[in-house]
Amino acid sequence: MVVRDTGGEFELPPGGLWPAFCVNWFDVGIRPGFEGKPTHKVIGLFELVVLDESGHEVRMSSGEYAGKRFLITKEYTMSLNEGATLSVDLTGWRGREFTPEERAGFDLDVTKRKMCTLSVAEYTKRSGKPGVKVVAIAPAQRPAPAYQPETPDSYVPDWIRRLMAGATRAPIESQAEGDYGIPF
Repeated sequence: MVVRDTGGEFELPPGGLWPAFCVNWFDVGIRPGFEGKPTHKVIGLFELVVLDESGHEVRMSSGEYAGKRFLITKEYTMSLNEGATLSVDLTGWRGREFTPEERAGFDLDVTKRKMCTLSVAEYTKRSGKPGVKVVAIAPAQRPAPAYQPETPDSYVPDWIRRLMAGATRAPIESQAEGDYGIPF
């Protein structure tokens, strides 16, 4: 059996601090987590407003997405435990800790279409190819720039659609009990 790199070629945004919008959250079900332990995962999709040194917006310049804003994703364990990355990033975005009531059930949908600031870092993947990742989320600048989100709420990247189609779902009663910190 021959296995090959099937990663697509697409334009990456530059690293830096960028105004961004949360486009959507995707429940991708139970996936391998830390040390391979099955963990309920969610992926956040963000639209970046990348600016050049003079403050002009920079968009993708080639391929089928030419002229569109850059998109970036981050996968999280679906948990609001204090040390969970989702909790840390949402706390950074909101600028305050979660109350016990919010930790018992926070609706991620309230963050859709809301502006934030993403810290994006460039790195080299194990394959040697360049990559980018979200390393932190902070509140939007004040006063917030007059940008509007452009990516439709209904947009689902093909690779996320495939993940969701093959996902193992958590039992409904388990979600209702709050096993994952955020009941959906």
